[in-house]
Amino acid sequence: GGVQAGVQGFVLYAQRYLGWGQDMLGLFSALFSALGATLILFVHPIACRLLGSAPSDLSMVRASYLLPLAYFAALAALPTAATEAAALGGLPLLAAGACALPHFRALFSDSRPAQAQGEQMAVVAALESLPMLYATPLVSLAFERLLDAPRLIFLLPLGTVGAAILLLLAAVRPAALLLDEPPRQRWPSQAVLVRAPDLAR
Repeated sequence: GGVQAGVQGFVLYAQRYLGWGQDMLGLFSALFSALGATLILFVHPIACRLLGSAPSDLSMVRASYLLPLAYFAALAALPTAATEAAALGGLPLLAAGACALPHFRALFSDSRPAQAQGEQMAVVAALESLPMLYATPLVSLAFERLLDAPRLIFLLPLGTVGAAILLLLAAVRPAALLLDEPPRQRWPSQAVLVRAPDLAR
């Protein structure tokens, strides 16, 4: 939600103070989506192969949330004249937020047995859709209040994503406890397949 709020805030800022039209906003959106897909499909697998091991899901979620924070912090700190160049040049940092999604889902998936995966993924999908409900109106209201100091809109994601990280860390503790549960019981069909050779004897 914080990353989405930050993107919405930048779009409002770019339209009003950078003079971006639909062409530049479309280019920004296309680059953001393309970079996110490239990081997930190519950069991350290749990096894991070169390193010889993959980082944990929790480490990936933390890194993927922190990099967009660096992006918005840089936009807030840099002079106004450098905002446009920084916004485009730093897009890989912002797009890194997309890498959190598969690992975020994996954290929830690992905490539930196989027969409960459908229900668990439905809950995750509902959680992922919540930012669409509050991000746009919240950012629009904040931007209207900050017209005298518009660059402060870039600080909004710092608070929201920071809160999300704290909530995630709190949610991971019970999930970690569930990971220590006894081995899951085999499905009946699997049990029959395992015992079939014994019956044949």
